[in-house]
Amino acid sequence: MPKVKNTIASAPRLRDQDIAKAVDLLDTWKGKLTWDLYLVELEKVLGHRYTKVAMLNRSRIADAWSQAKGRTRESVAEARHGEVLLSKTIDQIEGLRQKTARLEMENGKLLEQFLRWSYNAYRLGVTIDQLDASLPPIDRGSTRTS
Repeated sequence: MPKVKNTIASAPRLRDQDIAKAVDLLDTWKGKLTWDLYLVELEKVLGHRYTKVAMLNRSRIADAWSQAKGRTRESVAEARHGEVLLSKTIDQIEGLRQKTARLEMENGKLLEQFLRWSYNAYRLGVTIDQLDASLPPIDRGSTRTS
């Protein structure tokens, strides 16, 4: 009977440096962490496809997985919080843009009014010194008239 070649190639035994690389990958992981995503990235680093069981059999990798999973859960919560803050900030910026547009319009109207008053004052012979004269003092005395 001829021997049938096994078409499934098994990955080599994990060496210490492979475990260190697997742990480093978990230490630097950003974003969503699933076994499928992790094993695909690990294959790119190590050049061999390993299983979840093989990873969990190594206590350093299992511990690093637990820490990374907790960290990524926190980062997802922080990201959601960041999205809320970003949304509030965008709303605040839009409000400030609208306020700026309104104030620029008001400022333009005041400048037009100033030019109109300046022209009318000039036409009526009012001098700059008269226009720049100080206001009279305010009488803070009694408001009663007897």
